[in-house]
Amino acid sequence: FKTKIKFIIIPLLGLCFNTQSQETVDFMSFNIWQEGTSVSNGFEKIRDVIIETEADIICFSEVRNYNNQDWTSEIVDELSSLGHIYQGNYIGGDVSIISKFPISNASLVGSIGLYNIQLTTQTISVACAHLDYTYYACYLPRGYNGGSPNWDMIDDGTGNPDPVLDTNQILSYNLLSTRDEHIADLLNSVNNNSNPII
Repeated sequence: FKTKIKFIIIPLLGLCFNTQSQETVDFMSFNIWQEGTSVSNGFEKIRDVIIETEADIICFSEVRNYNNQDWTSEIVDELSSLGHIYQGNYIGGDVSIISKFPISNASLVGSIGLYNIQLTTQTISVACAHLDYTYYACYLPRGYNGGSPNWDMIDDGTGNPDPVLDTNQILSYNLLSTRDEHIADLLNSVNNNSNPII
């Protein structure tokens, strides 16, 4: 990109950064579901997905560092033992990053990790986000509570979901979370950032 990108969430996408020469970088955002502890052999399955995708930069969410174990260092060491070289950074919250490129700076903005990555020809900034899971308003139109007070079905009285379709009610419920504040904090923190921002 020749111009600055303000903010994009990328599930898995190769992007070309055009400076003096073209450079392609593959990104992945990966919710690892409680560090893979919610499924059998979760750590190995996470490792295998990373190897299969060959992503250059991977943002993780639901990093918990259970038992004071640095999960990000563990996955970097595991990948390295198999010949896949990354460096990692856990700055706080429940997000971390691994990168085939050097990580030159990191900060935590609300629940969002913001990392500077030194590519071959330029520095980019990568925001790894795992926003507030409470007041998850997208469940309301499906007929389920959004985690506050619970995740139960909203019963229509006959055992079926009762969708909430009032837009104002959905928006008001959503604003009870901290998602909008954390995105606003991130946008404010990168306002003068001259790096492309992913």
